[in-house]
Amino acid sequence: MRSLLLSSLIVATAALTVAGAPPPPCANCLNARVWPVDPEDFRKTGDPQFPETARLAEMTNRVDLGIAFSGGGTRSASATLGQLRGLRHLGWLDRVRYIAAVSGGSWAALPYTYWKGRDDDLLGVYEEPAQLDHDKVLLTPNGTLAKIISESSIAGPGLREAAGEFRTFALPENANAYIDKALSALDKSRREAGRANKTYSRLLQDKFITPLVGSQSGLRVGWEERSVDQISTDNPRTLGAHEFIKVPDGRPFFIAGATLVPPHPAFYYPPLAPVEYTPLYSGIRQQFGAIGGAYIATWAYDSVDVSPGEGGLVRVRPAADGRTFTPADIISSTGAAPQLTLLLGARGKGMLNKIFGTASGYFPAYHPIAVRATGPALDAEIPHGDGGFMDYFGIMPLLARHVRNIIVFINSNNDFDQNDDLHSLFFEGARNDSGDKSMNIVFTPARYHELMTNLAQRRTSGAPPVYCGTNWEVAANEAYNIRTYGDLNICWVYNRPTGQWNDTLKAPIKQIMSGDTKTQTDLEKKAGSFADFPWYKTFEQKPPYVIELSVAQVNLLSNLTAWTVANKDSAAALMNALGRAFGGRPPAVPADGTPD
Repeated sequence: MRSLLLSSLIVATAALTVAGAPPPPCANCLNARVWPVDPEDFRKTGDPQFPETARLAEMTNRVDLGIAFSGGGTRSASATLGQLRGLRHLGWLDRVRYIAAVSGGSWAALPYTYWKGRDDDLLGVYEEPAQLDHDKVLLTPNGTLAKIISESSIAGPGLREAAGEFRTFALPENANAYIDKALSALDKSRREAGRANKTYSRLLQDKFITPLVGSQSGLRVGWEERSVDQISTDNPRTLGAHEFIKVPDGRPFFIAGATLVPPHPAFYYPPLAPVEYTPLYSGIRQQFGAIGGAYIATWAYDSVDVSPGEGGLVRVRPAADGRTFTPADIISSTGAAPQLTLLLGARGKGMLNKIFGTASGYFPAYHPIAVRATGPALDAEIPHGDGGFMDYFGIMPLLARHVRNIIVFINSNNDFDQNDDLHSLFFEGARNDSGDKSMNIVFTPARYHELMTNLAQRRTSGAPPVYCGTNWEVAANEAYNIRTYGDLNICWVYNRPTGQWNDTLKAPIKQIMSGDTKTQTDLEKKAGSFADFPWYKTFEQKPPYVIELSVAQVNLLSNLTAWTVANKDSAAALMNALGRAFGGRPPAVPADGTPD
């Protein structure tokens, strides 16, 4: 494992306010819990303890099982929807202890975490591919979340340019007109968001959070009832339980991965650091120079001042504009895929520098906290970008917690033997404009060859792309502060075309996907392109919209991924590898499920 040589670079970027003398009285400061993390924790042995560990152990309905959903925009959101549906059909979803997600995976996983209605209403019902109805596939979203994804348009031109597509308009003589075009569509959202760097958060809140949780979408991030009550106890008469959105009883513990992207004045490429967001706490697990090394209560993340407190607490000052840290701030940060491209572009010269720099200001920038022997410290606003800049799969938080039964859902838009992110878990990865994957090694090369061989065999036979390995060893990892451990059973589920699924489709469904404009009806043509199914583009699969997919595109991708999980072969493979989590017997199918 490479030493954290970049840590010294981040020191120069930090504009820290470090506590010294007792702070002056602060009428509107609040008490927030902090959990320092030993930077040498990765060298220790045994299972680590996290703030949620003891409480999760009390939840007898949850077992030692974690699931991770990769990034990929609305492609991954649709695939994640289907995978959640497939797990529910098997009876597994009600037993999962941890859900980790990155980017588009979180756009489905976080709404599921906070959803208070029936799971089938949100996720839709499981259907065998041969049961799909032509008109329903075209017109009726299968579940509320499918409806939300298919209506998630962010108006084309303005955000398209803000998403890093500046290169085609780089002519100097067009620069002024281009800037107007690129940013005008964001102005209304910026004004409504308050701070410019809350713009993307407000857009995603409107698309993915408010339609599912209504007026609660603007509340502070909270976990369960007892943890929210503790916050109120820590802040009598200043914070009430009604100010927090809470996770329904018994839901899995949610973790979203993001990446701190601190620009450095002396180096072109910023030194990245992995961020974890949960309903209870958030922060950077490892110390990167003056940054990281502690978790703080998530509701207090992005506070504008910090000073010492007592009994595991610090005093924080909320932003003057009253903006709270909400679930939308989490999904906008973990899903800020354009951020790194924009910041790298802003290091150039001339008009492009201005364009990229202005556009990057619409994406998340928060104040991260650090805890040192000298006291707590708060940095200036630092850009927070997509979790996929480092950990594309969301697997690192599960490994840090020594989860021993894991399903990784890889919702990429290329095949497994071309996936550099997957490769970087076994071999040193690259550091380029898509992120820094050079510090991700957690498995041995022999396991990579085992995984590739088995997925290749399944590709040849047209079988569902699922491979499960048992008794894997996890290597200690300094960047993510992961202790070594063994006895890991892990299943890899890949988003790719599958002959067995396609062969069972009825002819009218194949007609929707055919692309044959001579024989397709007008309604079928409006369903969009399936030429690259299931590897939809992360952006602009359905031009001119940035992230919207059609009803048919969402329905068919989520059906494929649900079937990939729940078909008999996959269900048997999952059970053989991970069944010990359930005592060797499959969990019961939910009473309102649709068992075979």
